Amino acid sequence: MTPLEQRIRAALGDSTAESLWEQLIALFQADREAFYQLACDGVSPQAEERSGNLAGLALKVRVAVNGGYEIEPSGDGANLVSAAGTMAFIPGDLVPRVAQFLREIDGKRTLTAGGKDYEGEVASEAEVRFKLGDRTTWDRERAKLEEERSARPLLLRLSPEEIGSLATQPPYVTWELLECARRTVLAPTWVFKGLKRGVGSLSKVNNGWAFCGMPRKAYRNDGTPFPAPEGMVHMVYADEEGYVFDWDWVRENPDEPGSPLDWQLRFDSPNQLGRDAILDLPKTLQPGQFDATKACYSSRGDCIFCYMTDEESFAERINPDLTVFKKLGSDRVTGFKIKNVQRILQKDKSVLISDAPGLTVEVVSVLLATLKLHPEVSVQIYTVLIQALYKRLDEPPKVHVPPQLARLLEPEPSAA
Repeated sequence: MTPLEQRIRAALGDSTAESLWEQLIALFQADREAFYQLACDGVSPQAEERSGNLAGLALKVRVAVNGGYEIEPSGDGANLVSAAGTMAFIPGDLVPRVAQFLREIDGKRTLTAGGKDYEGEVASEAEVRFKLGDRTTWDRERAKLEEERSARPLLLRLSPEEIGSLATQPPYVTWELLECARRTVLAPTWVFKGLKRGVGSLSKVNNGWAFCGMPRKAYRNDGTPFPAPEGMVHMVYADEEGYVFDWDWVRENPDEPGSPLDWQLRFDSPNQLGRDAILDLPKTLQPGQFDATKACYSSRGDCIFCYMTDEESFAERINPDLTVFKKLGSDRVTGFKIKNVQRILQKDKSVLISDAPGLTVEVVSVLLATLKLHPEVSVQIYTVLIQALYKRLDEPPKVHVPPQLARLLEPEPSAA
């Protein structure tokens, strides 16, 4: 029996407590140094079963406390959950005691009186290792931290073209750039390097960046904030040179909190940025006046943005070439984004696009081309978008619809 195992036996004696949590709390209260050693070093393979089980739970506590944790209700008790997943179950009658135990290990208190200053108190080597890791890793981690601090930040910015496009887009788009996008870049929950736009897409976009974050507020057209939409995260997209071309609210992945839904389809693997990122915006940037007759083409993102209403919205991916905007809290379509425009034009030589501010006719043509490229997608969404484009103008634009696409756009015959 090792000295540590002897200390555990001496601290617990012949305890009859059935719960490992009760035994671990009793060990912490009787011999804190033994608890910290147990969490850091474990016990020998020959140790008695009780010591082995306590070592396993102590290690889980160490991982949870150092990495951040939550106590989530589950059935007749609760689960200790950390970034690594569910660590351990807590019986219902022990939840308050375990919560207090974890706060005490974490150096936190719930007090009505003033806090106590612990500066100058001696901490044992085991306690230091519990909270900071093994001494052999300190130099390596310190060097990594210094390298990250000295690295030049990733500078993100907008091109003059993108800034000019804001003049006719809904004002909330600019407010969310100034507030939500900036916060997302400063404190991302996930960062992805590589946007999966598909074969034939612009390499500068395929090699671009996607930042995901959870700002606490969204913004209306008049600039007033409101609580962030529930179940959503904010995304910021930039090309490989750091030029931002898009930012949206999107649905959150319920299985991976803080990440976007279906990120595996949209991005390459998550990226450890290893340095700060900064979104540099003009100090004089102000929202413009929404014009529903104007569509905007981004050469940086190779995509067309078309807003049909100025209602605050989120983005929903339909296929690799089409994303629709929907009013927050609703399924009503408020606009859309066509991606990979150059690739679409190369495949359909009959579609032309100009640099003029009004791109309505060309937008309809490109929409039809995306439908042709994605026949597996329901035609209904395209019908809705094209009809909305026509309705927003006093005089519907003249556009040639190829026969094979016109057939798809015809309404289905009613059932007899």
